[in-house]
Amino acid sequence: MATRHRHVFLTADMAQAHRAVRAALAHGTPDDDIHVVARSDIEARQIHDRRKMADSDFIPAALRGVAGGGILGLAASLIVMAVHGAGPLAVLLGTGVGAAIGGLAASLMGAGVQDPVRRRFEKQIDAGNILILIDEDDTMLPETLRAMEEAGAKRLPYDAPSAMS
Repeated sequence: MATRHRHVFLTADMAQAHRAVRAALAHGTPDDDIHVVARSDIEARQIHDRRKMADSDFIPAALRGVAGGGILGLAASLIVMAVHGAGPLAVLLGTGVGAAIGGLAASLMGAGVQDPVRRRFEKQIDAGNILILIDEDDTMLPETLRAMEEAGAKRLPYDAPSAMS
């Protein structure tokens, strides 16, 4: 399976954003892979909840925390095993506890960090522009670009794996 990436497109207003979303859907982009980002007043009044995207770094931070906590838990457990003769179950438990604590702590911190797309395109959003985010694998990108261009949406310089966006 190809790697999915998040691509960002700029539209000037809601009418153009609606055209871009319809074009992406007609092109075959799954409904769940299309998000709309706008200024908070525009989002509150004009964007359906299913199109809104989480405003924080919660999930990527949680994933990083689980990985980091698991590694630290494993290292601490191996030290305890070497020094005190603890068994393999202690190593497994230590790794699990470390991953859980790391995931919890990092996700709580990530909840307070603004989404990377919002950070990067803050000026465009504040100016009242509407961003269309599409998560798609690269094999579909040429058709998506063509469909979005025909709808009047301009591609912005952003490309990140969609699982971490």
